[in-house]
Amino acid sequence: KAYAYDDSYPEWECVSYVELMLTDVNDNAPEFHLASHKVSLSEDSAVGAFITKLTAVDADRGVNRKIRYYLVNSGENHFEVDKDSAIVRLAKTLDREAQSMFTLILKAVDSGMPQLWTLTTLQVTVLDVNDNPPEFLSRSYAITVPENISVSSEIVKVDAISKDTGVNAQIIYTIVEGNEQGKFDLHPITGVISVVQQIDYEQTKWYLLTVLATDQGLPPLSSQTTVNVTVLDSNDNAPVFSQTAFSAQVPEDVQVGEIILKLEAVDRDSGPNARVGYSLES
Repeated sequence: KAYAYDDSYPEWECVSYVELMLTDVNDNAPEFHLASHKVSLSEDSAVGAFITKLTAVDADRGVNRKIRYYLVNSGENHFEVDKDSAIVRLAKTLDREAQSMFTLILKAVDSGMPQLWTLTTLQVTVLDVNDNPPEFLSRSYAITVPENISVSSEIVKVDAISKDTGVNAQIIYTIVEGNEQGKFDLHPITGVISVVQQIDYEQTKWYLLTVLATDQGLPPLSSQTTVNVTVLDSNDNAPVFSQTAFSAQVPEDVQVGEIILKLEAVDRDSGPNARVGYSLES
């Protein structure tokens, strides 16, 4: 109420009612509950997949509290946000091997005049999916070993790597072909191939092993390489005569230099190791 009095006649007065209406001033910026947020999603998530919803609140009223949302940094256009609902979705396919983490900046802007705004960060961790088979460092291996190599000797190490992580990058090695005689052993973890039985050049001159590298993901992925093992001859075979004893009848008038008997010996080795020389011992 408002009262008015006459100074000369105080009993003369009047009353009026005054109604005050307060209008809101845009003096409060939007506020996120947290200054930063963290989420994770699989690298094989479909485009359009829901990631999170980050809403802000504004203490003002009316149009001053209406908030719109924008991505200041969209992670090279991998993500998008709905301006009204603040729902963040995947906008482009992911590849963890290319980028395993994104840090997005989300901006909340009110509709007052002047507009007030605030920022929050969203850290997106991309989870690995087993989408990369192991890759051998060499497409094939070629080695030579002497046939007298000691049993348990290591002859070669095969190496494969995976671009994935965790169990998806754990690799097991196996020989899937070429070791039917059981001459070689392959360590499943290290990839080292060793000789486990004596090899014999005269029996087998080369081996072609097929090695498989398999990761431990689900489903498991694999690749293969070949190991060509060439066996070198060692002088491990003595000459052997074609028969244990030779005999011949020689006439007393035989001429000097005339052939009376031919002795023959063979050596199972090869090359210089197979060349046989002869001599007589009295």
